[in-house]
Amino acid sequence: MTNILKRATRVEFDEDGTCRAYSANEDMLSEFHTPYDPDHNSQFETPISPDGRFLFVGTWRFGVLCYDLHKGTLVWRKGPEKIRNLFLFQDRVISEASDLGLQERNAKRGNLVHRYSMPSIECLFRVSKDEIFTGPKRRKYFLMRIPGFIEIRELPQSLLNPNECTSFHISSVDRKGRNLIIWGTEEFPKRNLSKPGRQHFRRIVSIG
Repeated sequence: MTNILKRATRVEFDEDGTCRAYSANEDMLSEFHTPYDPDHNSQFETPISPDGRFLFVGTWRFGVLCYDLHKGTLVWRKGPEKIRNLFLFQDRVISEASDLGLQERNAKRGNLVHRYSMPSIECLFRVSKDEIFTGPKRRKYFLMRIPGFIEIRELPQSLLNPNECTSFHISSVDRKGRNLIIWGTEEFPKRNLSKPGRQHFRRIVSIG
């Protein structure tokens, strides 16, 4: 069996962005250069297509890039820049661009299918097979269904930040039945900057 027929199951990156793709039995299928930045990209997912043929890389400077894992070649590249979270849903690529919002693209060609504007976006979490949690926008967070970024629930920021902390960061969100479990850190309650001391929180929020 030749390498081109083998399915890539994992990739690894060097500090300079060099990528190596491996099959399930650890045969190296390709080696090629990418703009992968360990300091940035290690915080987020760098997914491989279910058929093991393509790799998707979200970058701060160059947008979203798709590579052929057998040939080691660039298939497509699309803006905008400042990409953080990136994941696959069926035949779509879902990405989060800082200061802009969410994009949904066709994985094969990279063309834009849906867009959701959110200039103040701070987080994006996948909470179930076809749901995401994101925000804020107009002091609200949202539970959405994908594809299409269909709003299921609006959650006011006051519900998630009841102590009115000036510094408020959501680090993880999970869905358990009709509840969202939200973890994060907060500091300066009631917007009082004279009360430092970062605290971790875990809140259960009902979504009905």
